[in-house]
Amino acid sequence: MPSWLLQHFLNPGFVMAGTALISAPIIIHLINRLRFRRVRFAAMEFLLASQQRNRRRVLIEQLILLLLRILLVLGLMMLIARLILDPSQLSVFRGARTHHMVLLDDSGSMRDRIGDTTAFGEGVSVIKKLVAEGSRRPGTQIFTLVLLSNPEQPVFSQRDVSDSFVAELDTKLENLRPSHRALSLVDGLTAARTLFGDKEDVGAIKHLHVLSDFRQRDWQDQKAMSSAAEVLDAAGVTLNFVKTVEQRHANLAVTDLSGDLQVAAAGVPVRLRVTVKNFSEQAATEVRLSVHQDGQKLPMTLTFDKIEAGESVEREFDLVFETPKKHDVRVSLEGDPLSEDNSRLLALETSAVHKVLIVDGDPSGDEGSYVVDALAADPRITGFAPQIETVDYLRRRPIDEFQAIYLLNVADLPADALDPLEKYVAAGGGLAWFVGPSVKTAFNNDSLFKEGK
Repeated sequence: MPSWLLQHFLNPGFVMAGTALISAPIIIHLINRLRFRRVRFAAMEFLLASQQRNRRRVLIEQLILLLLRILLVLGLMMLIARLILDPSQLSVFRGARTHHMVLLDDSGSMRDRIGDTTAFGEGVSVIKKLVAEGSRRPGTQIFTLVLLSNPEQPVFSQRDVSDSFVAELDTKLENLRPSHRALSLVDGLTAARTLFGDKEDVGAIKHLHVLSDFRQRDWQDQKAMSSAAEVLDAAGVTLNFVKTVEQRHANLAVTDLSGDLQVAAAGVPVRLRVTVKNFSEQAATEVRLSVHQDGQKLPMTLTFDKIEAGESVEREFDLVFETPKKHDVRVSLEGDPLSEDNSRLLALETSAVHKVLIVDGDPSGDEGSYVVDALAADPRITGFAPQIETVDYLRRRPIDEFQAIYLLNVADLPADALDPLEKYVAAGGGLAWFVGPSVKTAFNNDSLFKEGK
């Protein structure tokens, strides 16, 4: 008997005997045919004619009866030998345990809300159902839980499924939270293959359940995904993909919140910019943003009439901070399922005024007044407080308090004025240098440029 056939039976020793018994109905059929005797009598002609008419029907009936007898013996043989169509399932009947490994996606997208729960919460529910079902057959199930964010370190490794383990698992699952990272399913599958190992006694039947929302980016590298799945299949692992999100839905994100923070002053409007991107495949309409300042929601709403699929839209708005201190601004999308990318927070510090030093190299002229008029015709509106001084001011007074320094038509700088100016720029201070007829080229090249040093 071929070995490939015997591997389908739990009791292969009965297969040979059963095969031999199949010949019994055939032998009985042949013996019955030999028991007929030829007898000649007067009505023989009529019987021969009747036999010729019914011969085919009688032959078919006899063959059907013979086939039924053979099938009966064959069925009894399969029942006793216990036929198993899938040879891999034989280990279950021979006392081997089943190893269930769960790879739970805990990437940032699993925070996506679905009604009263999240994609991650749906995955946790699937795990609880799987383990609860296994606990009904104690001693037959092994469980391993792996998070995609750390696949090399399982949360539970090869634990026997029992009622006590179910309680322990429930406590652990309640404390799990998805990360804020983008993760690779391929890395998780590769790590799962390593965790399964090659030991047959750990669990002859191996199942890997991958619980994820399966975003489009997860399938971009299809070759790597297919290769990882083939390696698992070659190791005898059954791969089961479980999607925790039934269907796609819109996803908007606040991708940027910025502004002219360096010149923010108390009582002066600060221009801010917010950018919203549509990551969906359909256009989004009537997108609304709420604005919070220092933890308080403002009576203003930023509205985007339409954002096309895959596009980003920027909107500017002004805020006024009445007091010179540290402030925070938060903008939030309203009603978007994935809350983690719905908000942006911006921190800034406003000053009472921004002092600007204007060093005029020709005090007899009026170049400095032009800059003053440009920066702060009305300091209450611009927040700048310009101050016109001569070069000697750099030598006598500290300059760290100034937001920016303007040098207008300065011929040269003495060493004790140049040194604090270099330190000011090195510390991040803003310097604007405007040349004029008094500027000395040699001084600029030798003392300031210094061959680019």
